[in-house]
Amino acid sequence: MRIVPSVPLSAEAGHNLTISNLNGAIVSGTDVPIEVRSPSLSAELFQTLSGTINHGTWKDDSKSLNLNLYCRLEPGITYEFCFTVTNPNMYQTSADVRIVAKEGGDSVLMKTNADVATAPMYVKKGSFTKFSATTNKLNPCDMNNEVTISFAIDIDVVCDPAITISGLQGTKLLSNLTLDQSFTAVTEIQSGSTLVFKWGHNMSLGEHTVKFTIENNNNATTHPVQMNIEHFAMRSAVSSFSVKAPAISGYSVTQQTRWPGVQTLLNVKFMINADQYSQSNNGAITLSGLPLSWFGAFLIGARKKGIECAIPPFPNVTVPPSMLSSNSSNSTNSSNTTESAASSNTTSSNSNTSHTYILYTKQMVSSRFPNINGNNAEHLACVRYSFDESTWQYWGSSSWHAFDRSASDVEFIAFVVHPGGNTSAIANTSAMDAPSQFMGIDVGISVSDSDVSVKPVKPGSSLSRCASALDLEVEGDFLKPSAFRLKTSSHPMTATGQDTSIVLHPQATLPMDAQISVDFYMVNPTTADSRSIRLNGNSGCAVLPSVNIGFSVFDSPAVLTAKAVQTSPFPCSVNTIAVLFSTNFHVRGMIANSITLSSAMFIPIIQMAYDLIESEDDGNLYHHVVGPIATLSSDTFTLSVANGHNLIAGVEYQFSFN
Repeated sequence: MRIVPSVPLSAEAGHNLTISNLNGAIVSGTDVPIEVRSPSLSAELFQTLSGTINHGTWKDDSKSLNLNLYCRLEPGITYEFCFTVTNPNMYQTSADVRIVAKEGGDSVLMKTNADVATAPMYVKKGSFTKFSATTNKLNPCDMNNEVTISFAIDIDVVCDPAITISGLQGTKLLSNLTLDQSFTAVTEIQSGSTLVFKWGHNMSLGEHTVKFTIENNNNATTHPVQMNIEHFAMRSAVSSFSVKAPAISGYSVTQQTRWPGVQTLLNVKFMINADQYSQSNNGAITLSGLPLSWFGAFLIGARKKGIECAIPPFPNVTVPPSMLSSNSSNSTNSSNTTESAASSNTTSSNSNTSHTYILYTKQMVSSRFPNINGNNAEHLACVRYSFDESTWQYWGSSSWHAFDRSASDVEFIAFVVHPGGNTSAIANTSAMDAPSQFMGIDVGISVSDSDVSVKPVKPGSSLSRCASALDLEVEGDFLKPSAFRLKTSSHPMTATGQDTSIVLHPQATLPMDAQISVDFYMVNPTTADSRSIRLNGNSGCAVLPSVNIGFSVFDSPAVLTAKAVQTSPFPCSVNTIAVLFSTNFHVRGMIANSITLSSAMFIPIIQMAYDLIESEDDGNLYHHVVGPIATLSSDTFTLSVANGHNLIAGVEYQFSFN
């Protein structure tokens, strides 16, 4: 401070100086040392009442300093002196400091320099000279989004102020905050979109970095991030980052065949951008838009010469497990009866294997089971479960062989084999989304939609006279499992079938922005159609809006090939006419289907003897259709396919008559 008295000032005259309005100044105690800067006359100007030279007395209630004179201050002489106080810990403007020479006298406003930074009690308002907020994850519900806030300040931030970061609405803080990768901040509050925290260190002026991890919110949101140090009236600029909207992308749907009423393999591919899609978080992906009755029967393929099987009884066989209900014993001697399924795998204490069953496997048994007879039916195998070895076994080459459940196959147990070779279909009335299982394999068929029967080969029959004759004879073509299963999926998941949709349940969290693929079988509608297939998702965090992923197209029923040949060109002779044809749809005898053949050459017939066989390989006993009910009206034959027999799409048949 610099003062120039206009009159002599002395203690004898009752003068003492009081400097007031030092607003916000902080002084420890009451004794303030004074440094005299311009000792033109004397270096000892002031003293306290106790006699301490060049010290003043501080009064905190009035923020003033009292200076008792030690020597006389002469008029016109410039006196410079200084003292030290501590600034307050927050921004304030300069003080209007006043000085008075005598108690009760008039105070004088002290002048200040033009530079406000040198004005007494001015405390600089700090500011952010740099501010940016960046993230490494922008997908909704992502639980590992590291937020990095880079900033620079132009003052030292001291006194452990509360730091507020706002603009994080809908997020969840998953970690403590770190400053400059060394100090861990203590988070005090997360309220709505705001974090309020402190760290126990001063923060010097210059550049700094704060990092923390959040769980992103579940919808498209722009986060206007801002930092505020209210104690120093410091507020940064806004730096924004945006979380993406939940979405399904990269989708496609392909189908194996468009033939009406025929089972087709569908492949669906898609990607999701939302995290936490797992069954544990109630995550589910719904595939909708499937035709009614899409879940249908599987074609068993060529029956060939039957099934190779070890016919009970044989050594080390269990007492029948309670997989079969107690009333099943009433029909164990019939080859056309049904059994009801349960879920127990218990056995008696003196047994080590299960019943013998007939397994349907979509994969060809010749490729899946290397030891099976080459004449075995294409998709049926004789199996059992060994409790001693904890494995499934199939019968082939006169012995049992272990096999594993397939992760890329549809398989289910359809029949139980009784002593002597009679079998019972295992009827399961459970819903298709709640399958019964035995040792990990689905059990049961829908009897009303299946026409396959398995029975022992009759001695003396044509099958018994075949080379490498097998043990069981197969009739029929279709088996419908009681439970729906995916064929394959790129990621572990289960699925439940509904009327026109499939719900996928991921067993583990689905990856974000990575291709997910599922394959499943469905039966096409029987008429020409085009259906929009859609996907949508729900979880405990985010909803994936429904999207059209493609169209599934189905053809009209049509004849693929047709031709007619005759045996005699001579007049009045008995002529055998053979009509060869194939269709793109199945004609199933069990539901009273028929097919018509029309031609102007169908004239009144002298003698009728009908036969309908597969023209390509009658010896294979693939689809030998016997005794069709044929009626002729005008020039049209109507063939009602015999019950228990079917015409299979794509297979050429020969219908002959005299």
